[in-house]
Amino acid sequence: MSRSSTAVACLIVPSGVWDLRPLVDSIRATTPSITSVAAVWCGDPHLRPVAPTDLQVAWADLGLDEPTGLGWNRLLVALEPQPYEWARAAAAIARLRRGQVSMRPAGYRQKPPRALI
Repeated sequence: MSRSSTAVACLIVPSGVWDLRPLVDSIRATTPSITSVAAVWCGDPHLRPVAPTDLQVAWADLGLDEPTGLGWNRLLVALEPQPYEWARAAAAIARLRRGQVSMRPAGYRQKPPRALI
């Protein structure tokens, strides 16, 4: 991906309560090629948080088809958390079909966010 191309940052949001604002603000401040931020909820579907509207973060996994046919709920209970999170993120990114950056918010508590492009 060239520096002049645009990209969508796709945040992997693990189960729990997260303040996405510091990560979203950091992404927008340090990576001007990122034109929008999407998020993938990787917890219990009944506990999906409401994304603050002022952050302009959209859920990329709404209505996401599970590629194996087993269903996301079965995978949620069958897999360890991190493989499940990356499986959902990969499916959401494939559906978006643009240049993507994936980040897992849990990492920003200990280190500054880093992007894999």
